[in-house]
Amino acid sequence: MVLCILKRKIEVYHHDPLKALSTVYAVELMPDNVKEMKERILKYISQFTSNIESINKIIDKNIVCANALTYDFSFIDSKEKKGLLRSKMFKLKKN
Repeated sequence: MVLCILKRKIEVYHHDPLKALSTVYAVELMPDNVKEMKERILKYISQFTSNIESINKIIDKNIVCANALTYDFSFIDSKEKKGLLRSKMFKLKKN
């Protein structure tokens, strides 16, 4: 499904391949499915760009192995998350 969406963004809507890839997300429970999905996406996207490092970085961030029912979909790293929590707590204490 993810690959179909990615193909449509690139082939039908003519999006830049890396930008299209950066807007596709997936959370899958089974590690073997995640591995296969990442391999298929890499194979497809590498037709359009040779920047494998950027492709892998985007894929690793956007395609994750986790339980979708409990996964935190905020897509920010833990350092940023801690900063946001501190600022929210500070605002609460201030009021």
